[in-house]
Amino acid sequence: MISIHLPLLGPPQKDENGVEIEDKFSRMPLIFGYICRTWSSLLAFNQSIKDPVSEKLLPDPVQPPYYQPPYTLVLEMTDVLVHPDWKFRTGWRFKKRPALELFLQQLSPHYEVVVFTNESAMTGGPVLAQMDPQGQYIHYRLFREATRYKEGKHIKDLSCLNRDLSRVVLVDWDLTAAQLQPRNSLIIKRWDGEESDRELIDLAAFLRMIAMGSVDDVRLVLDYYREFDDPLAFFREKHEELMEIQAKRKHEAEKALSKRPRPTFSFTGMARS
Repeated sequence: MISIHLPLLGPPQKDENGVEIEDKFSRMPLIFGYICRTWSSLLAFNQSIKDPVSEKLLPDPVQPPYYQPPYTLVLEMTDVLVHPDWKFRTGWRFKKRPALELFLQQLSPHYEVVVFTNESAMTGGPVLAQMDPQGQYIHYRLFREATRYKEGKHIKDLSCLNRDLSRVVLVDWDLTAAQLQPRNSLIIKRWDGEESDRELIDLAAFLRMIAMGSVDDVRLVLDYYREFDDPLAFFREKHEELMEIQAKRKHEAEKALSKRPRPTFSFTGMARS
């Protein structure tokens, strides 16, 4: 394979005047220098395919008077927001997860929403354009080209987002996609297209809890919930218990208030002189 690229990649580079630029292979015997230079170029090219297209995937956060949401929410597209569905008549189509529009509407004021998917831009771009045609809810869209490729897996390197990781939440169904920053991840159930699914409703409530609580470091919250096999199911259970307690307290307070004796007022007429 090296011999094929040797004539193109083997010679040293030249400056604008056509003079060869000395490099670390220049002092080697000619053929060895060509071989080493070619091999180094091939390794660099191979690494460029594995690395993200940029070490800074998002622009700097906006400054006042513009509004920058306090948190960043990173979402996988496939089987988190939509599910690829094949039918004989229509071919492949992406089916929206139940409550998707409500989910995006509720979170966009609190989170900078970034869809970071393993799909290519050619596949994912049109789907996201239909999901949010006006660009109201999804702030940024990142595709497979922005992932880091390692051992046959596409990994989402959150350190390249140009954001404070203490305020970044990654939602995915694939644990390996978050292996570089596991403390920032919330792994949820992979959606298979089931119509009765309510995962996004629970997820929205969970993420609103973080935002409304003004959590300084989301990783501390995620660390706690990650201990459970199904973090959202556990959150829903505790949330329902809390709602029941609050409803019971409200009922008892109203009942106690109704038993209090009501004050009576008497009015005396004033005699005319």
